[in-house]
Amino acid sequence: MMFSSLYLALQYWNRKSELSADRCGAAVVGEEIYQSVLIKLASGMKEDSRQPDCLVEQGKAYEVLKHSSLWNRIQQEYQCIFYSHPQLCVRALELDRWKVSYAYRSQRNRY
Repeated sequence: MMFSSLYLALQYWNRKSELSADRCGAAVVGEEIYQSVLIKLASGMKEDSRQPDCLVEQGKAYEVLKHSSLWNRIQQEYQCIFYSHPQLCVRALELDRWKVSYAYRSQRNRY
């Protein structure tokens, strides 16, 4: 029982560290290119003719659903509890939130 809670905590940390890796990747190649890559990963298509914000909009809808009730939150957390990576819509949403943050803009202006 102790090891299972440790495993779940490490999986949670791993998912959060993937969001940090996304931020680093976006800082290196650019936010638009990285968002395009996430859309291509989600759709499986080589070329994507959709709007770059469609995955972000899906992430916002996912967050609204997740926070609409305690039962929905429990279901969503239980669904992703063993994942090593966050869902792609969550990754796109977090990247979008980060690129408009003060911390990112101050780092971007420094270099």
